[in-house]
Amino acid sequence: MKGRLVAACALMVAIAVIIPATAWGQDASTPSSSAGADEPVTFTLGVVGELNSANPFKQIDTSEAFVGTLMYASLLRLAQKDYATEPELATEVPTQENGGISADGLTWTFHLRDGLTWSDGEPITAHDFVWTADFIMENEISSYIDGYRFTDSIEALDDQTIVWKTTRPTLVPGFPGYNLILPEHVWGKMSVKEIKEYENFPDPVVSGPFNLTEWNQAEYWAMDARPDYWEGDPTIQRLVFRNYNSDEAVVQALLKGAIDYSLVPTSDLYEAVKDRPGITAVTASAESFWQLSFNVVNEELTTALDASASTAHPAVLDPRVRQAVEYAIDRETLVDRVLQGYGSPGSTPIVPFYEEWHWQPPEDVYRSFDPAEANRMLDEAGYLDTDKDGIREMPEGGDPLQLRLYLATTDSDGLQAAPFIRGWLRDIGIDVSIKSMTDGKLYDDWYDYDWDMILYSWGTTPDPDFLLSTFTSGQCGYWSDTCYSNPEYDDLYKEQQTTLDPDARHEIVTQMQQMLYEDSPEIVLWYPNAFEAWRGDRWTGFLRWPEPDGLAFWYNVYSVQSVHPIEGAQLGGAEAGPAGWMWLVGAGALGGVLAAATSRRRRRANAYYV
Repeated sequence: MKGRLVAACALMVAIAVIIPATAWGQDASTPSSSAGADEPVTFTLGVVGELNSANPFKQIDTSEAFVGTLMYASLLRLAQKDYATEPELATEVPTQENGGISADGLTWTFHLRDGLTWSDGEPITAHDFVWTADFIMENEISSYIDGYRFTDSIEALDDQTIVWKTTRPTLVPGFPGYNLILPEHVWGKMSVKEIKEYENFPDPVVSGPFNLTEWNQAEYWAMDARPDYWEGDPTIQRLVFRNYNSDEAVVQALLKGAIDYSLVPTSDLYEAVKDRPGITAVTASAESFWQLSFNVVNEELTTALDASASTAHPAVLDPRVRQAVEYAIDRETLVDRVLQGYGSPGSTPIVPFYEEWHWQPPEDVYRSFDPAEANRMLDEAGYLDTDKDGIREMPEGGDPLQLRLYLATTDSDGLQAAPFIRGWLRDIGIDVSIKSMTDGKLYDDWYDYDWDMILYSWGTTPDPDFLLSTFTSGQCGYWSDTCYSNPEYDDLYKEQQTTLDPDARHEIVTQMQQMLYEDSPEIVLWYPNAFEAWRGDRWTGFLRWPEPDGLAFWYNVYSVQSVHPIEGAQLGGAEAGPAGWMWLVGAGALGGVLAAATSRRRRRANAYYV
């Protein structure tokens, strides 16, 4: 059973916390002495939730995606300043002007940088890229397969030259970070079954700037910088992610100086830390969204997946019911009461921050809060309360409209929003039971299709291709939240990948958003700002990705490579120290704000960057 990424992201958050070199008996509020000459410069983060996998084919959560980004580089990436496409392992971005794209648009040529090596010293070659691509295509690895659509062949002309031929002109080879590169001399020795079960630890062989060197799954994991990385040795030599069991513990550790950084999960906690001495706290642009997903998997899809039949209530298969639910939800109240105003009401999964691609439904189309319209639609569709108990029944009798709403216990914003949603749906005659559970249990039920509605979040990316792919029929059982299936949508997805004219592609992407909005497999509830906080009395050199208000450290490889200690600052050295639960003692210092803010991890940061 595959887990859930949630990319996550999302945008891409899962609070990280790392304990510095404090002795067991040492006051946690006092940082240890500056790292000595023989001690690595260590930056400590905190997370709520374990690292479940170091295998890029199995990484599905945002902390895993962050780790994957640090472990594996790609041919192209998104620039720090403005998200423009720039080369990473490749020497340049292929264009027709530089000869990287043929005149007919069917051949892309990539040249690798000189001197690239894997972490075991073996050279990174074009043959590694070809092996990885062939493995994904031959075995139809659906979480990655959309990155190779329309591929005719991928060949290594020599050790440093990749020739990628397509069956028609397409943008796909030029999407930054879309294509994974693994070392053939390691992974090529394994069977498909062995690869699926491979932990990729200890001693993973990686191409990125950091490698996973320690991993105690329940407590922490550590990554060491590669001194032989092509971009140079960063000041931070060790990253330690310490796993805590609550966000309150993470924030308390930050305030006490036990950690250096946290991606703050809620607006309440952000308000609690933003003006504290020694703390720098920032808001980041809204590059994620929260959605209410419906289980719309049909019998044909579950048969194709060889999966158990869906247990979804038949009412959620009716788009009229889904649209009525949307009319019943007051998004403005959710933004005000759950986010404390740090966000905006949602509409479509491509966030407004990416204004080039976002389609906002016009006022006469947008399903804003209107309980009367919700009741009218349900009445007209035949969902009536025939026994006068306040709950509607299926048309022509049958089961009452009693729906199950699932969410993760680590999602504070979701836990706050769920009772509002339950109350609003009760007002239109739909009974909702709320069940929160661990991430693992939620993922299991998700892929067993044993649910009606799920409240969750996604992180997104500047180009809409990946996010659009998650709604295609082939992603049911992989990246799709809902198992939405629409052949017309599938065709449009392929068409936007082969439309080279930006204006024409924009029209197709708009049409796809309109289709999703009309079919309503999910309701986009809000676009939240992200919050970050770090010890500004110790560290400097943070870069926003993108400028001016993108993420400052989380998922941001540029900051990981540029952040450095303030001269004379007292730093922590290693990850030694009490387990996360120890920091719960004394957490009352933050008062009721912390007590009210339970943990949340924003997830679903997608494989586009992995």
